Amino acid sequence: MSTARKLAVAAASVALGWAAMEAQSAQAAKITGPTTWNLSFFSEGEQVGSGQFSIEREPFEGTFAEVNTPILVDPDDPPDPRSFTAEPIEIDASDNFHQLTSFSATTIQTSDGVRIGEVSYDLSDGDTFLFLVPPEGDTLPSATGGLRNVSFGDSRFPALSSGQDWFFQEGPFEPVIYNQFRIRDGGSFSEAAATLSQTGTWTAQRVPEPSTMAGTLLAGGTLGAWRLRKRKARAG
Repeated sequence: MSTARKLAVAAASVALGWAAMEAQSAQAAKITGPTTWNLSFFSEGEQVGSGQFSIEREPFEGTFAEVNTPILVDPDDPPDPRSFTAEPIEIDASDNFHQLTSFSATTIQTSDGVRIGEVSYDLSDGDTFLFLVPPEGDTLPSATGGLRNVSFGDSRFPALSSGQDWFFQEGPFEPVIYNQFRIRDGGSFSEAAATLSQTGTWTAQRVPEPSTMAGTLLAGGTLGAWRLRKRKARAG
């Protein structure tokens, strides 16, 4: 069980009060295959960035709620629903939301073909909670899975909400010199950087685990040896 799931309650301060999340142990089936994905970003026909992310093997299950009193919620004594400033968001294990455990991406900014800088983003720059609904295949975007988030907003616009994208911000809101990066479920991205803004598309490829790659190589080697023995038997 992950550290995040061991925490019965997490709380985050926002302008309206406190945002609380009650996490429960998921009972759905774990992911048995790879949990790491490679990212590629493209703009105007050129690759302008790359990255990687990983997800939990177990699906997330819990309730997100924003309360307007500065208290730490007791998991055995949740707050009165009347104190919620927004409708709680409940995620069931059957929703198949797998929380991100890591994220890193670097984009390159160019002007008239000349590289003028690059920006890096990681999980600390992201929305409060980022999830992936794993697709049936090994590539993203996909009609059978996608990007999800639950966010408590920010100090300017605190609000509990959910969406189908991942948002990252490198740098503070004040002074207003920061880089914003949004990856959308449908396969597009937009970046508003201090040096240059750009839009484009993204793809992701599941990374085979070492055991899977070793099994593939072993199978290939076994097949090759079998073919060699068969040829020798015919020659004999």
